[in-house]
Amino acid sequence: LAQLPGLIFHLRRSPALRTSGNSPDRTAYFRVLASTLSVFSMLVMIQPTLVAYTLGRKPTPLPLDGAAMAQDRILMLDSFTQIIICKGAAIASWLRQNESGEHAELQKLLSSAREDSRLLESERFPAPDTFECD
Repeated sequence: LAQLPGLIFHLRRSPALRTSGNSPDRTAYFRVLASTLSVFSMLVMIQPTLVAYTLGRKPTPLPLDGAAMAQDRILMLDSFTQIIICKGAAIASWLRQNESGEHAELQKLLSSAREDSRLLESERFPAPDTFECD
């Protein structure tokens, strides 16, 4: 019951219910998609999941909150139709400066996030759009 207010918050803003700002075709697409999804997939579509990749730790699910952002963390947001991998400022800077492979641990961390996104892509129809940003 503690998660119910957050679920209702995201449900009201979900593309399956929201009609403002979307074309009638896009609204119909999301409603048909929602009617064919499993319960877990529909929950991901309503309330996206956020996973943090940090050096020396396993991937950790985080609440959808601004406090989840950190300079030394890679975040993967999964909203069922889109997957976004976002590198923290420090990690992006390290990767840009040292493309020669000096930071093998960071490359391994980033490849872990990419592999998880590919796994999610392979399990879904229609395949989600994947974006990567710094």
